[in-house]
Parts: sequence; C-alpha cells; structure tokens
Amino acid sequence: MIRKSLFLGLTGTLVAVLAYLVVHARRQEKHEQQSPRPVEIVKDSTPSLTRILAPQDLEVVEVKTDFAGDTTRTATHHLVIRNKGTSAYTAVLIKLSYFGNGERSLETRTRQVNELLQPGQAHALGEIVISDLPAGVLKARAGVLAADLESGPPLPK
Repeated sequence: MIRKSLFLGLTGTLVAVLAYLVVHARRQEKHEQQSPRPVEIVKDSTPSLTRILAPQDLEVVEVKTDFAGDTTRTATHHLVIRNKGTSAYTAVLIKLSYFGNGERSLETRTRQVNELLQPGQAHALGEIVISDLPAGVLKARAGVLAADLESGPPLPK
C-alpha cells in the first residue's frame, strides 16, 4: 500500500511539473511574438590592412652591421629591402638573428619598420639599433617575417 501511494504521489508531482513547464513555455512564446524583432543594420566598413607572413615579394638585398661594446654588444644595422612584387607594403617586421663562433645562434630579435615599400623599388631603411646583445656576437643576418599590404583607395559602390 505504501509503495502504491508513493508511486502515485511521485507520478502526480511529475505531471504537475511537466504541465507547469508547458504552460510557462507557451506564455514565453506568446510574449516573444508580441515584442518587435530587432532590425538588421548593414554598414560599409573601411578596408583594413592585410598581414602577409614571410612575403616572397620582399627580400633583404643589403645588410651592413656595425658592432660596438665588449661585455654587452650594441648592433647598428643599415638594411636595403627590395619589393619585387606588384603591391605596396608597410609595417615590415624584420627578424634579426645574431651568431657567434661556428654559426651558433645566440639571439634573435624583431623590429617593426613603418615605412612604405613601393612595388618594383629598393628602399634603404633607417638605422636600426639593437642593444644588450651577448658579448660573443660576431655576425648578423636579417630577414622579413611579415608585412602589411598597403590599403588602396576604397572600391566604388
């Protein structure tokens, strides 16, 4: 007898909860139908820069490096970069690698140069000074890690 009354009590509670959920969902649906739908607004955005990783168009054609200091070295770089492509680049990220005896890599640094590189031209970058290098640095190499495509004029509508 106790089992039967317990079963009927739990079943009644379950039916009451399900009925409440159904009624509540219907009321919420009715309320959502009465409220106005949001309006979609479409705007034209200005073109953004596109970052190119390791662009094949850009190559470092000349690197002159002067080292100074004994315990910690300072390197002054003069770079010339040629743009072999048909697109202009800006915000060039330069990778500078430093080597000691036996081509052993000692350190790598990056610097961003915010100059415009026109297509088909070679461009001498300003002086890049890197300080606090290890004392064993003997050579340096430079390469282009990334660059941003210069955004052109806006497209006609």
